[in-house]
Amino acid sequence: MAVLASISIIAMYVEMVVLPSLLTIERQFGITESEASWVLPSETLAGLAFAPILGRLADNYGRKRVLLATMTTRITK
Repeated sequence: MAVLASISIIAMYVEMVVLPSLLTIERQFGITESEASWVLPSETLAGLAFAPILGRLADNYGRKRVLLATMTTRITK
């Protein structure tokens, strides 16, 4: 249960890290504020799209293995 709680906290943290970086994203890519504001919803939609895929992989290969692979991939980037 503690692991699942920490995952939701990590997900909220990742979303909160994106908000202050929007100004940097605007400058680096030369885009407007309205275009940069699509970064957070795009990240959320990508997470929604991958949820069923990761669920299926967890059914096939085991929850712990997929969870560790997902967490490792997210941390190393």
